[in-house]
Amino acid sequence: ESEDTREKLRDAVNKALSAFDAARLHYLNDLTPSPSALVVLSRQMDAVIASQCQLDTQFGRWHTEAAAGPNDLVWHNVALTTKQRFRKNMRARIFATVMVLFFMVPVNFLVWTISQVRDSIVDFFGEGMFKLLVGIVLTIFLVLGHILSLVLSRQYGYMSKSRMDVTGASIYFWLLVFNLFLGNLSDRPVWNDLLDWVHQPTMVLHTLIHRAVETSTFFLQVCMLR
Repeated sequence: ESEDTREKLRDAVNKALSAFDAARLHYLNDLTPSPSALVVLSRQMDAVIASQCQLDTQFGRWHTEAAAGPNDLVWHNVALTTKQRFRKNMRARIFATVMVLFFMVPVNFLVWTISQVRDSIVDFFGEGMFKLLVGIVLTIFLVLGHILSLVLSRQYGYMSKSRMDVTGASIYFWLLVFNLFLGNLSDRPVWNDLLDWVHQPTMVLHTLIHRAVETSTFFLQVCMLR
């Protein structure tokens, strides 16, 4: 009985070793190109020359660019294929677009709500308190927009943190344009302006130019302060 058990164990070990050898040989003989590679060269000149060379007989199969620094490299995005990186970037861009457009409605609604009780606030607390409330609303919006832009930039498939930071700054800039500039073109809800423009299309250009001139100074001041 013990001899039969030893034979069974030998057979199991031999099968496991055979499977391991087959998998190892398949991996060693696999000629499928890697989705990405990180190459370190001793001189900067060599890196520039290598990045300008065609690395494959099929043009465009490999895309070379300067690698990020050791502390700037996002390792989990290095192994992404071109299609995976494209899908990840598109998904992040869609979320960024939704976030930028989503903030436009609540900011405009808050400005409209405060303007409805402006007379009561001014009569009881004074003009300074009304401006303070508007400033608090805009400050909260700017802080939340900055945090969300930074968090969303980390969802892209870029291989460097610095490029993610640039993307986050770009998202935050468009957030300011759409909400701080376009959102403050009017103290009325957006849907009311759209209804008026549908009934009187000739007033669209005149109204936008007039409101843009009034709002541009405030928008530029906020951008410079940020």
